Amino acid sequence: MTILHRIIPLFALIVLAMFASHASAAESCVNVGQWLRPDDRTTVTHRGLMAELSKRPVVLLGEVHTNVEHHRWQLHTLAALHALNPNMVIAFEAFPRSTQSVLDKWVRGELGVDAFLKQSRWHDVWRFDANQYLPLFHFARQHRIPMVAMNVERDLIRAVGKQGFEKVPKDVREGVSKPAPAAEAYRKSLRDVFDAHQKIGIGSPHKPKKPSNKTAPASKDSVETRFDRFVQVQTTWDRAMAEAIYKARLANNSPLVVGIVGMGHLEFGYGISHQLADLGLKNAAVLLPWGPKRTCGDLKSAGGVAIAEVVFGTKPVQEPAQNSKPKLGVMISTAKQKVLINRVLKDSIAEAAGIKDGDRVMEAAGVVIHDTATLVSIIQRQAPGTWLPLVIDRKGTKSVIIAKFPAN
Repeated sequence: MTILHRIIPLFALIVLAMFASHASAAESCVNVGQWLRPDDRTTVTHRGLMAELSKRPVVLLGEVHTNVEHHRWQLHTLAALHALNPNMVIAFEAFPRSTQSVLDKWVRGELGVDAFLKQSRWHDVWRFDANQYLPLFHFARQHRIPMVAMNVERDLIRAVGKQGFEKVPKDVREGVSKPAPAAEAYRKSLRDVFDAHQKIGIGSPHKPKKPSNKTAPASKDSVETRFDRFVQVQTTWDRAMAEAIYKARLANNSPLVVGIVGMGHLEFGYGISHQLADLGLKNAAVLLPWGPKRTCGDLKSAGGVAIAEVVFGTKPVQEPAQNSKPKLGVMISTAKQKVLINRVLKDSIAEAAGIKDGDRVMEAAGVVIHDTATLVSIIQRQAPGTWLPLVIDRKGTKSVIIAKFPAN
């Protein structure tokens, strides 16, 4: 399996790790509950800012995908904007374009939660904790706010990572037009992420597969070629989401489009904003949550560019341990009704059980596994202190592995 099967969660985790590495023990210069403009470090009132932003064409709300406090902030900001401008559309990075009809059914109230997650392929495509996003989805449904799927399938991303955008046939680009070139500062920030991939031993977005025998030639792609394709992967994502936002804005009545998207696509105007400007929409607002570990120095780049138009001070809340759902500690994907282990996380239950990268999960608790949703559901029902039997296929050899979940 290539890195592109899991680049979305890995990108998010690496960016989060980079935030932590640059943080200091000093207090953040953005107080909890405070809106601040990084450009001049002035504070703004919630009422005044919402009144201003409700008249803008696009408002982009950033997140770290695993941070529940960020999703709460997004919901509250959405509610404030909707109160002032109910002519709204909400665009989500979490959904590929092919799931748009499912989002439409959800908003019309035709699907329950389980059916919605299954039909939108949540556990195959996005895989982050759905409970953190569901309040946003319920808000959209309760108010009948259209939801827009603005991402693309991983097949396209894999193709760009292997070949480069220009060599991907037009009929498989999902309608995505050629991205505007990445600014040099964006390339530099992506280089840090790319190098971090290599340092932790997972290579680049297109890590050449090992030869199947001694005579098979290895990939001759240079590091710079792989990095250039890594950049093209990111700009393809940025372009696809920008196009979805742009199209939604051009709909009847010109609605306010609010984007729910990872910070890495928004900071310093490098990603989606850059592509929107290339499409002709230049007045998008970027808002980011700001945790206590971020420093004042992070508010601007070395070149003096503000990280966002406005940031909001947040502080993580320690959730009770009993509220967290059991996790096996693996990154998984589905291919041809086969659930594959892409990566076993360090110090996880899976590692302790002896599960390896590349294993196929055939059964869990006696249930035949054909998709990630079924496996995730079984794992999350596992009670503390119990054992979960798994039938594993490793290179054609089947074996039973027992995953032992701790008592607390």
